[in-house]
Amino acid sequence: SECDAGWVGSKTLLARYAFTVDAITARCVGGLDPGKLIDLGLSDPGQIVDAVTELLGVGSDLSAAERDVLVSYLGTGPLDLADDQTRNEKLHGLIGLVLQSPAYQLH
Repeated sequence: SECDAGWVGSKTLLARYAFTVDAITARCVGGLDPGKLIDLGLSDPGQIVDAVTELLGVGSDLSAAERDVLVSYLGTGPLDLADDQTRNEKLHGLIGLVLQSPAYQLH
């Protein structure tokens, strides 16, 4: 629809990206709390990517190559999402990447 085209147009790209950055960096009351969204006991990068992409409704919309890039972003082997620094750097970053992805923007 015309409304959808306005949302995904180049005029709103920076605003959408800025919103994503604001959403994933908010740490105060009302900010992003990944523990309410996915199981922080997950440690395998592939499982974490799958959990985040399913949560955001784009798991089936990503190609294998796109998924592999997200897994690579998290790095190799087990992540401790209970650790504040890991969660803030890796999990919040992953959520931001998915929110900024074409699959999510067109979802």
